[in-house]
Amino acid sequence: RGRISRPGGGHWLGSDGALAREDGSPLLRTAGANGLAHLLHRVPRIGWHQFRVRDAAASGRLRGTTEEQAQTLLAAVSAASSANPAEPANPPQDPAEVLTDAARAAARAFLGSEDPALVDAVVWASAGVKRILLLGAVPDAAAPEAPRSFPGAEASCGALRWATGDWGRATSREVIGNAVRRLAGENAASAYAEQSLPVVLAEPLALLFSAARPLAPREFVEATAAAFGDVVDLGLYSPSCCVFDVPGLRQALPGHAPLPVVDTPDGPAVMVGRTSFNVASNASERFYSPSGGVPSAVHGIAPQVAMRGCGIDADTIIGALRTLLSDGVPEWDPEAVRRLAEGTGWSPAAAALFMAGLPGVQPFSAGPLAKDLRALLGLKAKEAREGQEFLMGLGSAALRRLVAAAAHDPVRFVREGADVDAVVEAWRREDDGSFHLPGHLLDEAGRAFRYGGRAALLGLGGSPDEQNLDAWLWAAALAHRDDPLAEWLVDAYESMKRACATTPLTWSVYDRGAALRPLLGLPPATEDPPRGRADSAGAWTLTADGYSTAITWDPAACADIQAEARLVRALPYDDGHYERIR
Repeated sequence: RGRISRPGGGHWLGSDGALAREDGSPLLRTAGANGLAHLLHRVPRIGWHQFRVRDAAASGRLRGTTEEQAQTLLAAVSAASSANPAEPANPPQDPAEVLTDAARAAARAFLGSEDPALVDAVVWASAGVKRILLLGAVPDAAAPEAPRSFPGAEASCGALRWATGDWGRATSREVIGNAVRRLAGENAASAYAEQSLPVVLAEPLALLFSAARPLAPREFVEATAAAFGDVVDLGLYSPSCCVFDVPGLRQALPGHAPLPVVDTPDGPAVMVGRTSFNVASNASERFYSPSGGVPSAVHGIAPQVAMRGCGIDADTIIGALRTLLSDGVPEWDPEAVRRLAEGTGWSPAAAALFMAGLPGVQPFSAGPLAKDLRALLGLKAKEAREGQEFLMGLGSAALRRLVAAAAHDPVRFVREGADVDAVVEAWRREDDGSFHLPGHLLDEAGRAFRYGGRAALLGLGGSPDEQNLDAWLWAAALAHRDDPLAEWLVDAYESMKRACATTPLTWSVYDRGAALRPLLGLPPATEDPPRGRADSAGAWTLTADGYSTAITWDPAACADIQAEARLVRALPYDDGHYERIR
């Protein structure tokens, strides 16, 4: 950021963390012997004047390095797994892969110095440079920034929390630009895309709908508009796009590896994240295909289409967002709320919250509404919370379809408000006559359980198992014989029984199953069993897996449930998995 003269000569350095050359190109951090950021980077730069030059003669020779000398050094070193020591690969690279005898000898000849720390630092710097050259991602002076549709506004997707459940962060322009470069065939470093990005790309009407909230401050609308403006400005938006998931695919992204790209019949698609961040099970890699093409398979796995583009050109949506900023949101219309409630059968609170852009509606818990907004909607705090719970219970996918119907004509939407008739028609397509959990019951479940009550209750409508039993018993105690809830609970109970009868349970222990083996008549485990070795007895299988042992109990292989119950009761463990078997 600058320099400050200090008494006695020289300067103190002041920095915001990004050191650069005069042309604006970045200076990479120095690596220590382990390849990670050197200790000097933990020292505030204002104190760097305390350091001394390690080898003045070697430093002088470095300043006179020729291209031929640099080429000779690069030929002798291996590429690092990460170009920047401040952002190492996961797991970090083994230093022995880089600090070879040949690499150190080349560095000593290059430096004319035997200083081991200086030699290792030069080897790591060369390995980082080689990584950059292999990727084709040579950092240079900042390129001219693409023009912004909404200059001065910092993008945010906080308005989309009802659709994504994340913290409302918008994907950075750098990540968006790298995705564009990868689609064009360039090598661009990977970076994390927020879960909101696929929604912004494929279903921007959700963004427009949420931006038009009554009483929303101008900064909220600007930030929401900027999130869409960024994908348009950088050339990633396509009205005919498609977002598809590849279930079970776990694509590692070490260091600064380029974002994965796959071919489709109509053009390339680039990976833009996962359906569940940092969750290994039931997660899918998510790809964005600007052309709308979908491959028949990715690494042998059939993709599943998650979203299709809205088919509306960027200029129309940008224009609608600018109208919101210039003219404000449409006037609040209680009559439209009444019509929506009447046409869908929703409570007046749920209808009002929908027409207000779904404020406080989030997948995990309802968010409080500002008093002035509640007053405008005519809701008490309890009514608002129950309406939010009902809408959350519909699920993100259904809500996005209803929102798309409400704002299907962006120009009309920002001038007149949501198309109530279109929403009612969309609800008729969504509503298959099945029971929908009322908001007050979901609200009570969230309060009755210490953790996850409403999620467990909602789970009864999907694929429930024994883990939903507590929520089932709680709801059954509240249901009357002639209540639609009672019939819904009967169906859920039958689903739980089927799941319990057919779904194996698997978990890990770290005593090699010492307590379980004698009860099953199995011999004691050897000290170091080979990975994958399995011992079975009845419904039980114990599989060696390194430091742990995987225990699987298969109810379909259970011949005597009473004998199994006696066996489980004899175990000394206080373990939730055994409780599940009980």
